[in-house]
Amino acid sequence: MKTNSYAFLFLILTILLLSQSQVIAIPSFARQTNMACSSCHTMFPELNAFGRMFKLNGYTLTGIETIQSSDKNDNTTLKLLKIPQVSSMLQASYTYTSKKQPDTQNNNISLPQQMSLFLAGEITPRIGGFIQVTYDDQSGSIGLDNSDIRYANQTELASENLIYGVTLNKIFRSKFSLI
Repeated sequence: MKTNSYAFLFLILTILLLSQSQVIAIPSFARQTNMACSSCHTMFPELNAFGRMFKLNGYTLTGIETIQSSDKNDNTTLKLLKIPQVSSMLQASYTYTSKKQPDTQNNNISLPQQMSLFLAGEITPRIGGFIQVTYDDQSGSIGLDNSDIRYANQTELASENLIYGVTLNKIFRSKFSLI
C-alpha cells in the first residue's frame, strides 16, 4: 500500500513539473501589434509561423496608431509608436520552514528577488529589437541578459519575395555591481 502512495505522489509531482513553462513573451510586442500573445506563440517560448515571420521582419509589424513623417516620395522616414515599448517583470520570494534549519533564514522575504526591464519592438520602419536588463538581488548587480537587434527589408528576386537583413543577437549576462 505504501508503494502505491509513493507512486501516486511521484506521478503528481511529475505532472506538475512537466506542466510548468517559463513565459518569455512580453507585453511590448502584444501592445505594438494589437494582438494576443497567442498570435505568435502556441506554446511558450516557441514561435508559430506568424511569430517567426514577425521576428524575421525585425519586430516591425504595428497594429496601433503611430506618429509618422514622410519624404516627398511618400517614403516613411520616421515612425513612432504612441505607447512606450517598455515592459517589466518582478520576481519575489518568501521562504518559510516549519523547523529551523541550520545556517538559513526563516520567514525571509526577497522583494525584488529579480527585476527585469524590457525594451522591445519597432525602433524604425525596418529596425526592431529586444533588450533585457535585469537586477539580481543575490549578487546585487544589474546585467544585460538578452539582446536581439534586427534590420529587415523585402525585395523581389526572380519573381519571388525575398526577406533579407542583419541581426545582432547575444544572450549573455554581463554584470554591473551596485554600490
